[in-house]
Amino acid sequence: MLYERNGQRDICIVSLLLKSGLLVSDIVNLNVENLSIKDKHIEISRQWSGQKSYHTVLFSDSTRADLIKYLELRNLNSNQISMKRHYF
Repeated sequence: MLYERNGQRDICIVSLLLKSGLLVSDIVNLNVENLSIKDKHIEISRQWSGQKSYHTVLFSDSTRADLIKYLELRNLNSNQISMKRHYF
């Protein structure tokens, strides 16, 4: 089960990197509350030279399916999502 969950996590990470243009630092800092699976977008903030910028990044239907499968493997429900802040 651990291998399956980590394998699906890795699929999600690669999918987000390749299909959405997110940076590794964006994915590392991704919180559950910044992710909208229903609307297929992620709200990210980046800090560059002391200035913060906010972006909305869209993702594809296939990435959405990967994210849902990963959430199912993590066995999350709405109560558990708020307890674990980081997505990966």
